[in-house]
Amino acid sequence: MEHGRHAIAEAGGWWGELDTALGEPLVLGRNVVHEGPCSRDAVIAARGTSTFVPYRTAASSRAELEGSCIRDTTVRAARMELADGGLLGPAVDVEPVLREEREALVRLLAELDGDAWDAPTPCPAWSVHELTVHLVHDDLRRLSGDRDGHTGAWVDASSLDRLVAGLDQLNEQWVEAMVPTLSPRLTRELLQWSAGPTEEHLLGRDPDALESSVAWAGSGPHPNWLDVAREYTERWVHQQQIREAVGRPGLIDERFAAPVVETFARGLPAVLPPAAGSEQVVAVRVTGPFERSWTLGSGPSGWRFITTTSDLASTVVELPVDAFWRRAVRMIGRHEVEQAAESDGDGEVVDAVLDLRAAIVQDVLPA
Repeated sequence: MEHGRHAIAEAGGWWGELDTALGEPLVLGRNVVHEGPCSRDAVIAARGTSTFVPYRTAASSRAELEGSCIRDTTVRAARMELADGGLLGPAVDVEPVLREEREALVRLLAELDGDAWDAPTPCPAWSVHELTVHLVHDDLRRLSGDRDGHTGAWVDASSLDRLVAGLDQLNEQWVEAMVPTLSPRLTRELLQWSAGPTEEHLLGRDPDALESSVAWAGSGPHPNWLDVAREYTERWVHQQQIREAVGRPGLIDERFAAPVVETFARGLPAVLPPAAGSEQVVAVRVTGPFERSWTLGSGPSGWRFITTTSDLASTVVELPVDAFWRRAVRMIGRHEVEQAAESDGDGEVVDAVLDLRAAIVQDVLPA
């Protein structure tokens, strides 16, 4: 999603991440452009691997990459595997609601008059019309870049700053060009049309294949199901912003909102601080209008979701569903989430939970 006109790196599913330990970009997904040592504009299309591979032509298998200036293959290949299912917890299945969410938005847009289309949204500086045009762009970039491998939809990810700046520029250019041209009716019709092929592409991939990357979920590659769930959260959050702008109730019932908080929670292992000394257990709960809870344990390889009862937790954080998802996409600041939360235990761990960021977005509200 985009919030405050600061690009979200995983928008459309194309992003790279800085491997700070190695001091260079480590490609965890696909379809990003890297200024590699082999050529000025070497294209990385990792298609199922997370190996740092600068090369000129897209390859669909490891064999096709041989001789393409592969560097430090052994080191990076070891980073590709998820230790076990506990790292990300159970898969979040959004297939039952992915289409329904878009259909609900299309119905809402069909009811709006001209003034409502011009209403400002909680996504700063964007109106309902502009935010809807942005959603169309997300779908088209996903299809062009991810499904079709069209390099024009890719983004320079040689650094995080370039990635954010590149996405920000692409999004701004699209919105500025299309909003004066596309009527609200045509925008709605395009959004309705683009949903079909986009969902067909997303749901047509093997959900368990490690072919995707979601920046806020830690080192990848990640299973495709997480990328699809992330896509759903982007759509859902933007629809909430549109509904708030026009004074309509949000899709906050458990059927639509539970997959969002479940997906955002998958970022917890990546943000919790290294445990000092003995193993620690952390329990995180969200409450009202429905409840969800997660228990995480620390270990030699980091934090993981565990099945241990939360009664054994040394740190407990509880907050409302609304505060949890809004803070994760930086629609509320740190003070607001602190006021809403109840916590007990390690202060550093509590801080990390309250600072969970389920999108690469800069803070636009006071911390």
